[in-house]
Amino acid sequence: MNTDLASAIADLMHQLQAEQVRGYRVETVAGLLDVPYRTVMALIHSGQLGHVMAGRYYLVPHAELQRYLAGAAAASRRNEAARGPLLITPGPQQKTRADALMPTCAPQEHREGALL
Repeated sequence: MNTDLASAIADLMHQLQAEQVRGYRVETVAGLLDVPYRTVMALIHSGQLGHVMAGRYYLVPHAELQRYLAGAAAASRRNEAARGPLLITPGPQQKTRADALMPTCAPQEHREGALL
């Protein structure tokens, strides 16, 4: 029985050593996401991004970063679907590109038989 237990523990230790658990410092996560340091800290403190303390450093495990990114991507897709297609319409004072290219003279009336 002890040899089976020792064998199981040895197999488990080998699996744990084979899997490299990666963790990133906050500065690295900010660089990967291209956001400010304070944004990453806000995500950590709000509980949206999991972390582990290593002394005085916050470390974000690779799995937590992947979980956060997958959730953010899903939320983005949901927001896009709820918003519908993006339509850009000019405001009351804005001119469209076509208006800018058109001459600014007053429109002429169309009369039958008259040449414009």
